[in-house]
Amino acid sequence: MRGFISALLAVKPIDIVIVAVTALIVLSVIGYSVWKKKTGKGGGCGCGCKSCPSADKCNANKKKE
Repeated sequence: MRGFISALLAVKPIDIVIVAVTALIVLSVIGYSVWKKKTGKGGGCGCGCKSCPSADKCNANKKKE
């Protein structure tokens, strides 16, 4: 237990800020991706074909119309 406490005391504030900012960025990217998937704003038919030139001819898109 003493080793854990001394390790926490050895952490500098800048290290905590770097870890917190990195975690916030990662969680934001994950949250944005989940939001896009749930709201259907990802584009294409949901199978990752947004960049495909024939994406508008996809069967899944025809069903939505």
